[in-house]
Amino acid sequence: MSFHPSSTPVRPKEIVSESQSPDSEGAATGSKQPGETGQPVLESRQPIAHPLRIKDLKSVKSTSTNTSKSKSSYASSAAVFNARKRIRFEVDESQELTPEMCSVFKKIQSGELAFFDLVSGNRTEREIYGIDLDMVHPETLHTPLTLALQSGQIGIAVYLLVLGADPLGLDGHEKPPSDYATALCRMFLRFFNLRRQSAVRIDNSEPRNRFLQLLNTLDVGSGQTMLSWAVMQRQDKVAALLIAEGADYVSRNASAYAPLEVATRCGSLRIVRAMLDRWPQLASRPKLPYLKQAIIGAVEMDRPAILACLLSFFRAEFRAAEASEDEEDVDSIDLHEIILRNSQTEDDAFEFFMKAKLPLALTVQQLMRKTSNNYLLTEHECWLLGLEKAALLAKKMGHQRILEIIAAQTLPRN
Repeated sequence: MSFHPSSTPVRPKEIVSESQSPDSEGAATGSKQPGETGQPVLESRQPIAHPLRIKDLKSVKSTSTNTSKSKSSYASSAAVFNARKRIRFEVDESQELTPEMCSVFKKIQSGELAFFDLVSGNRTEREIYGIDLDMVHPETLHTPLTLALQSGQIGIAVYLLVLGADPLGLDGHEKPPSDYATALCRMFLRFFNLRRQSAVRIDNSEPRNRFLQLLNTLDVGSGQTMLSWAVMQRQDKVAALLIAEGADYVSRNASAYAPLEVATRCGSLRIVRAMLDRWPQLASRPKLPYLKQAIIGAVEMDRPAILACLLSFFRAEFRAAEASEDEEDVDSIDLHEIILRNSQTEDDAFEFFMKAKLPLALTVQQLMRKTSNNYLLTEHECWLLGLEKAALLAKKMGHQRILEIIAAQTLPRN
């Protein structure tokens, strides 16, 4: 752009609107045609429609009233629409990311699930620290949930839903999370959406039945139910939530494993205990096949701590149920202490089963002599659980710790 040497600034030529032609403006102002002043001839261009700035919105509205009702009115209305659309995105882009939100988006992209254990599940506490799980990123236009789903970080996406992310919230592309989700993720999105509705809390109602059906539905693509997936991924909070909401112990995955067997093979001790606390009926005679399959799973995967948990659960619940049915004396049930507590013995037993360094003289037989027989499984109870078969399997696979647990939990045969 050239400037005149005079001190008086030259007013730039006004932009011509579409409703005015260059010829009419030249006739009205008496200006010369290009080339008459000796200046280089510039290529004349027709004005084009373009997105307007926010401050031009009012001028667009005013000029649109002076245009004709044909092509010019259509162009002006399109300009107004583009201006409004640009306003919405400029508002979104004006939101600055806090350092905490920058960390959230970065951890999603890097797949660091452990980071989200540090994020509070309370919305008010998150807002204090500048964390908004439904915030739209000003550049990618993704929310944390849609970014996790698009990146294939299914574990993080489900964890965000547990923390309170909106399962229906649109991102900057005006797309819901379901547009980025796999079939299994869409099941989780539906679950967390229905969970917010009060109708699913009414027993025997149709919404409640649909909710429970969704909880125990098998996803054909992954071959997992939501609960079996959470257990296999060690998503303990998700699994505990699904169990508390009504997931049952019957639904099997594509490998024909029931939830408890999946947990004994792949899950944590914490989630196994959560299942046993929720489903005490697994120790009853009609439901013993589920418990026996779980025991075999623990033996095959060489998980002695989980096997000990299963045997202790059976002993307590089975004897309590049998005693209540037969109205017999319940002194043999480990609801009360049978012998006095011995802290030294308990410490020795704990160290032994945690593979710590122990005195050479301490053996399984010595520990058993210090234990009341009331805490050990009888021969009949061992038969009900099929422990003899489990012991043979452990011996064949070379799982010595499993054999030690079975020996420590059962009465020695005469």
